[in-house]
Amino acid sequence: MDRIEGAARTAGGPVVDSVLRASHGLQSNYAALHSLASQLYTQGSLSSRVFQQLRALICPFDLLLSHVPAGSRVLDIGCGSGLFLGILAAIDSSASGIGCDANGRSIALANAMTERWGFDSRLRFVCLNLRNRLPMDVFDVVVAIDVLHHLSPSIREATVKEAAGRIRPGGVFIYKDMRAVPFWRATANRVHDLVVRGELIRHVALVEVERWFKQLGFSAQYREAVPRLWYAHELVAFRAPPLRVA
Repeated sequence: MDRIEGAARTAGGPVVDSVLRASHGLQSNYAALHSLASQLYTQGSLSSRVFQQLRALICPFDLLLSHVPAGSRVLDIGCGSGLFLGILAAIDSSASGIGCDANGRSIALANAMTERWGFDSRLRFVCLNLRNRLPMDVFDVVVAIDVLHHLSPSIREATVKEAAGRIRPGGVFIYKDMRAVPFWRATANRVHDLVVRGELIRHVALVEVERWFKQLGFSAQYREAVPRLWYAHELVAFRAPPLRVA
């Protein structure tokens, strides 16, 4: 049994059998993640709780989590209601982190989740607009999940570079956003954000993101295009340069 299914069992709810991820021919954990998400969020409105469950099915959290070393200290920028860090805390008792988001109601839901499950000694969530300074600390991993396409193109590069500056030498930046191709999946992404957030997303060119990280000396350790349901995702794990000893 892997750590995700184990966490779902520990949380007290039923463990949903893993389903076949046809694009890889591997057993995926995303059904177990859906079960875990439903157990983590028992407070808040029905719509907010259902959204967390759907989010666990839509977003490839299983792949994202595989790039977080055990015991990591993580910064999640644009964390929403804290689902990624909540799952991480449930599957890794030594992990810790800070999540920041501009939506106060989402942060309140995240804090309620951490208090209910006793994660509040390891996780902290703060309401913070990304136009402001990010938490001044050093992290093993920084995560940006579906963040850049919500930002004005004028601040994307500066936001990425500021976040990258919070990573320790040799640490990891996990970047995940929506793909612009194929057209029908990209259209599904746009309709989703138009309905859920009331905004028309502006896809980010991955070649631009990779150029920013290259300028900082980061290297792409893993890259994958991931279809989930009718959505299209792109994921890159960037490795920070090691500490240079004079």
